[in-house]
Amino acid sequence: MRKITASQIFDGQKWLTEQAIVLENDGCIVDIIPADEAGVNLEEFKGILSPGFVNAHCHVELSHMKDVIPTETGLVGFIEQILKRRDFLSQEEQWGYHTKALQLMWDNGIVAVGDICNGTSSIVPKLKSPLSFHHFLEVSGWVPAGAPMRMEKIKELQTSFAEHFNPKNISIVPHAPYSVSSQLWSELKNTFANQIISIHNQETKPENELFEDGAGAFIDFYNRLNLLNAEFKPSGKTSFQTVAPYLQQAKQVILVHNTEITENDLLLIQQLTQVHPINFFACICIAANLYIENKVPPISLLQDAGIPICLGTDSLASNTELNLLHEIRLIHEQFPSISWEQTLQWATWNGAQAIGMADQFGKLEVGRKPGICLIDPNSYSVQKLA
Repeated sequence: MRKITASQIFDGQKWLTEQAIVLENDGCIVDIIPADEAGVNLEEFKGILSPGFVNAHCHVELSHMKDVIPTETGLVGFIEQILKRRDFLSQEEQWGYHTKALQLMWDNGIVAVGDICNGTSSIVPKLKSPLSFHHFLEVSGWVPAGAPMRMEKIKELQTSFAEHFNPKNISIVPHAPYSVSSQLWSELKNTFANQIISIHNQETKPENELFEDGAGAFIDFYNRLNLLNAEFKPSGKTSFQTVAPYLQQAKQVILVHNTEITENDLLLIQQLTQVHPINFFACICIAANLYIENKVPPISLLQDAGIPICLGTDSLASNTELNLLHEIRLIHEQFPSISWEQTLQWATWNGAQAIGMADQFGKLEVGRKPGICLIDPNSYSVQKLA
């Protein structure tokens, strides 16, 4: 048995006062007791003890693209660079970068990841990693005629992942409102029942312009790539308001980025949750937002609306680190009124709930093996203790 305590202990939802955690050698919590009753061999640390972190949004597949794309290209420019440059290495060469990225997350205190998958390249590295995953198999297709083929391909990908991972940790998900035709949405929505869905949401102003006015940077982008969708008609609504009806069968939805989300969008979320048994989470990837567009999401607006927040790192193509403490540092710098209690809950318990792993991770509780981190709140550094 191992007994540990620290200056502060955060259990995933609240602070614990003068407590000690008793652990098995494998990291399973067997008791939480008053520190003055722990007896001899109590290890005392300076800093914050916390459950392991949950990275609710990552693209492991893009780990080989670190420093490939310059900052502040805008989202449309960033996407164009991804499409042009993501396949410059073989799958075997990419595996090395993926393996390093997974180890980096583990070393940074992350225990579970909601990972976006467009192919099979991450499977082999993941099988060798101690991290746990929810695999979001991502579909896109703006050309209506391609919808059947896109669905066929994603179901083949689903079969490949199901050969290696628990099917309950695999979801078929839409990429973003601006990249999915109405025909593809019609086929996709039938796969959402009782599933956890992740979708890139309102990451840039041109996304809303596309649906509100049928104009802007995405129209120019489609024309450059000859992606013709003559059936598309602007709805006069924001992108989220336009696609929200397709999401109503899902068990829960992780809305990722949200830099341009509006009060009316949040009101619609509140209305949807009153009518449908669906949970919404807002995943903040602030480092990627600053990297791509030098903007930050309206976190206070999300808090006021009561939308649970979780945290993600996005990819090394759009971030310098895969480190949730880096995300927390940036949030604290941009929003000084947000406390450690709030951000740690977002990085632990809320993240575990969002990706469907709250029965395993996110909370210091007897019987769990959530991983235990020692955080230095001054340097935003972390040491894994279990």
